[in-house]
Amino acid sequence: MKHLFIISYALLGLGHQLFADATYEKCVVNIQVTYQSWNQYEPWKKATPRTRSIAGVVIDNNQILTTAYYLVDATSIRALKLGQPKHYPAQLIHSDPQLNLAIVAVEDPAFYSDLEPTKLAERSINSGTALTTKWDEGVLEKAECRFIRAEVNKSTTGYFDTLEIKMKTDMTGGGWAKPVFHDNSLIGMTAFQNNKDVASIIPAELINAYLEIFETKPYPGFPSLGLSYQFNRDPALSNYLGQEDEQKGIIVRQCYPGASAYGQLQPMDIILQLDGHSIDANGNYEHPYYGRLDFRYIALEGHTTEDSIEAIVLRNKKTEKVTIALEYFSPSEPLIPWSEPNKTPYYFIAAGLVFQEFRTDFLRAWGDKWKSRIPQHLRIKQDLNKLNQTESQKKLIMLTYVFPDNSNIGYQDLKFLLVDKINHQHIDSMTDVNQAFSQPLDSYHEITFHPNQVRADIILDATTTEETTKRILQKYNIPQSMRLPGEG
Repeated sequence: MKHLFIISYALLGLGHQLFADATYEKCVVNIQVTYQSWNQYEPWKKATPRTRSIAGVVIDNNQILTTAYYLVDATSIRALKLGQPKHYPAQLIHSDPQLNLAIVAVEDPAFYSDLEPTKLAERSINSGTALTTKWDEGVLEKAECRFIRAEVNKSTTGYFDTLEIKMKTDMTGGGWAKPVFHDNSLIGMTAFQNNKDVASIIPAELINAYLEIFETKPYPGFPSLGLSYQFNRDPALSNYLGQEDEQKGIIVRQCYPGASAYGQLQPMDIILQLDGHSIDANGNYEHPYYGRLDFRYIALEGHTTEDSIEAIVLRNKKTEKVTIALEYFSPSEPLIPWSEPNKTPYYFIAAGLVFQEFRTDFLRAWGDKWKSRIPQHLRIKQDLNKLNQTESQKKLIMLTYVFPDNSNIGYQDLKFLLVDKINHQHIDSMTDVNQAFSQPLDSYHEITFHPNQVRADIILDATTTEETTKRILQKYNIPQSMRLPGEG
C-alpha cells in the first residue's frame, strides 16, 4: 500500500508539472470563422453561411498559427483572447492546404498587448505525455495526450505525403486546431480527432519548416515524391525483376505527372535506397527519431523544392543511381483533383446543358459514403485516371445535367457524361467549352461524349442557343451563363 501512495504522489507531481505553467493563457487564442462553401451541383450558388470555432497560438511578429483546413471558404475571421467575448477582426495572411497550416493576423495592436508568443520546439515528442489546450466558455481547458506513433499519411488535398503524430487525448472535441505543448514549448497542432479520442498532430518539424518559408514570394511549397507503389513481398516478382537475394525495397507502379518522381523513376523500378536510407520490403526505413516510418517522408523532411536526392534502384536487373530533383506537386495538377481548397468552381450553360470540371470535390458532395453512391462509370474513371494528366488532357469536362426545355427534348435525363469534343474541337478545359460553342458547325452544335452506355452525342440548334440560354437563366434564376478560369 505504501508503494502505491508513493507512485500516486509521483504521478500527481508529474501532472502538476505538466499543467502548472499559466503562460498558455497568453499564447492560446480562439478564432471564429464564418465560411460559405460553393454548391457543387449548382456552382453559381453558395451554401448558407456557417460559423465554426477553432484555436490558434500566438507566434512571433504578432501572428497567429492555426490549421488551414478550417479556414477554407472563410468570409470572416475574428480572434478572441483570454476567454473574453470581445472579437477582433483578423485576416488570413497565408495558407498551405497541403501541410494544413495557416497564418492569421489581427491589425489592432491592442489584441496583442497582454499576449505572449509561444516557444517553438524543434521537434515533436516520440514518447510520453504532452498537453493540449483550448478555450471553452471563458475557461482554458487543459488535457493530457499520450504519444502513440508517428505515421505518414495523405494530406487533406490528396496525393501529398505528410507526417502525422497520433496521440490519445483526454480532450473532447480536440481536433479543431488545438495547440499541443511539451516542456512549455509548442510541439504541434491538432488537425483531426476521431471518435475514439485519437488525435492527429501536425508536428513541430513541419511547423518550423513552414514558418521559415511562408513569406517567400512566390511561395515554393513543399516537395512530394508523387508515386504509387507496391510492397516487395512476392518472391516470383522480385526474382523476375532481378533481385536474387533478400527481398527489400518497394516496387514503383506509377509516377504522377508533375511530381518529383515523374521522368526520374520508372514503373517496375525497385527503390532500394532513398537519400541514403535503406528501404525494406514493406516500404519503411529507420528514422533516427521516430523509428520505422514510411519512406515517402524522406522527400519532405529537411528538404525544399530546390533540393535533389539520390535513389538507388534496381532497374532492368541492374543497380543504378538516380538523381531526383524535388518538385512541388500542386493540388490542381492531377487530371481529377482530390481537393482544391478555396477554388471557385467553373461552369458553362448552353441551351440548358450544364458543363463542369470533373473534380473529386463534386463527387464528395454525395456524402460520407460517396464512393458507393456515385455512378459506377465515374467511380471507375476517378480510380483509374485521377492522376493521368497529359499535355493533351489537362482536365476532364462533364455534362452534369440538363435543365428541361423545349429546345432540348430527349436530352433532359442526361447527366454525368464526360465530354470528348464540341463542334469537332477536343475539350481540355472550361475555356475550351466556351471557345467551341462560339464556333458552331454551320447552324448546329455537336457535343460528343467519351464512350458510355447512354449516348454518343447531342445535336443542338445553334441559331436558337443564345436565346434559349437566356430564357433558362431567367426561369431558374441563374445570374450568368458561365464562370471560367480567370473570372474569380
